[in-house]
Amino acid sequence: MTISNSDKLTIIEGKIKSSEYSLYSVEIDLQLENANTEKDQEAIDVLNTRISDINAKLSILNTEKAKLE
Repeated sequence: MTISNSDKLTIIEGKIKSSEYSLYSVEIDLQLENANTEKDQEAIDVLNTRISDINAKLSILNTEKAKLE
């Protein structure tokens, strides 16, 4: 069975949407963490790393999407 380009695009677009939701959620978590009077630098670092990871994944997904369009 071969997956059509249309099906591949649907899969990639679903992953992009999911990643964008995750990114937004982590960005909100970072804002909330930064709002604390006593900031937990370790938590902030973890959130920043998660943001970087999600952005890297989005870059890959968008590159793959562009190849199929």
